[in-house]
Amino acid sequence: MVTGDFLPGMELALQQAGTAARLLRGRVANEGKPDPAGSLAGDDLSQAKRTAKTAADELVQELLLLAALRLMPSGSVRLDPEEDTATVERFPPLAGGTGPVLVVDPIDGTLHYVTGQRGYSVCLGLVDRGEMRAAAVYFPDHDDCYGLDESGTAYLAHDFSTRGWAQAVRLAVAPFDGPVIHGNVRVGQPVRDALGRAGFRFTDDHHSSGPDCLLALLRGQSLGYLAHTRHVRDLLLGAVLQGAGAVAVDWSGEPLRWPDGGRLPRAAFLGSAPDARLLNCLREG
Repeated sequence: MVTGDFLPGMELALQQAGTAARLLRGRVANEGKPDPAGSLAGDDLSQAKRTAKTAADELVQELLLLAALRLMPSGSVRLDPEEDTATVERFPPLAGGTGPVLVVDPIDGTLHYVTGQRGYSVCLGLVDRGEMRAAAVYFPDHDDCYGLDESGTAYLAHDFSTRGWAQAVRLAVAPFDGPVIHGNVRVGQPVRDALGRAGFRFTDDHHSSGPDCLLALLRGQSLGYLAHTRHVRDLLLGAVLQGAGAVAVDWSGEPLRWPDGGRLPRAAFLGSAPDARLLNCLREG
């Protein structure tokens, strides 16, 4: 049974956000925004993904932020939002503050969302002192919501729009003994070459997505996912998988500490603790 205040308290807002996202999928224009990655800009597709924005992103974020303000005392939680919407100014500034941080990505996968594709998700998490205290990643068009509750347990709720968390089932990462390992496009060539020499088969997420690769880990279809300078909001599903038995470490093999928003320099989400062979490859990066 899902415990704590965060996931139950945000249940209705997630359902409303999912309904809004479903109704507007493929029906809103990509208005665009400045590239937030700056010097990290890569190829045209990567940049297009980062700069995509629609009115649906703004609407969904407002639904989530207004619910969060009702759930948590005013001023008690800082905010790392994807979009600059009206309610953002009601939260304390992220920089220079202390205390928990609410991380929000209203529509992860906006570039594909505007063309009517169904793999987008609504994401939010609560980071506190280096730990992900709770997180939710909702795929509205599949009506599946993955959650990490405040006990550190991971759940999957099917038919979330009508049942919420009431019949959620506990998650466990399935075992995998093959050579496949995924990562994002910023994983450098030296690491890729080292992985190849060590017998791993690396595939990046350029034409898929980070969530697809993390779900492959959950389903026992890969060894894990390597993240290089990815935003916290893009890795919230990885936080959920920690509660399902996945191991989250930095590239030196130390337990992962979640920053207060922004980007994670290096992270690995794995089905089991990394061995020396994999760590030696990661040291190339």
